[in-house]
Amino acid sequence: MSTNRRTGRLRGRPFWWLGLFVLGQALGCNALAGIEEGVLALCQDGTRIDRTGCQGTAEGTGGGDGGASCQSCPPPVEDECPLPWQWKSPTTGSCYLHHGTERDWNTAREHCLELGGDLAALSTDEEFWFMGSVVSGDVWIGGTDQQQEGVFSWSNGEPWGFTAWKNLPGDQGNKQDCVMLSALPGTAAAFDDRPCGEKRGFLCELPAPP
Repeated sequence: MSTNRRTGRLRGRPFWWLGLFVLGQALGCNALAGIEEGVLALCQDGTRIDRTGCQGTAEGTGGGDGGASCQSCPPPVEDECPLPWQWKSPTTGSCYLHHGTERDWNTAREHCLELGGDLAALSTDEEFWFMGSVVSGDVWIGGTDQQQEGVFSWSNGEPWGFTAWKNLPGDQGNKQDCVMLSALPGTAAAFDDRPCGEKRGFLCELPAPP
């Protein structure tokens, strides 16, 4: 950037800020704040980004350290899920978030609870196939038989009924008490029971309001 010889001021700064604003509009609030899109949706001070601005400061910025403002976020749409939730089921109305950070089953559930939801309960055929079509990889869901071996339940309290086991569940001496959704590319989605201490991504569910 060059300097104006008469004033000693840097040339081009207004254009630099204009470019940053346009970039933020194009990439979205997460990108402007330097956060991976669709993952955490947090401001730089750790607070959530909503659709009107980053909460935590009066100016609506991501903290007092020069974080990016999210006042340019688009207005909410009635049938969309609130950030950071990614998908809305057309049948249940629940919202879902695929979190890529690998955690054990119990720690993954704690994170979902902090967001106001729980690990996903894929308790119907429609819900199972919907999530199997949008999630790629092996992710923890809310099924478990930690309380009673061989008797599975959903961590959010939904009744256990629909199943889609890859293989019939069996402890095999490894305490395979937690359920993951296996949705690898090129294969049919299925449930699989695994040791709860294994670390993998996970799928959270936020139920539709009553």
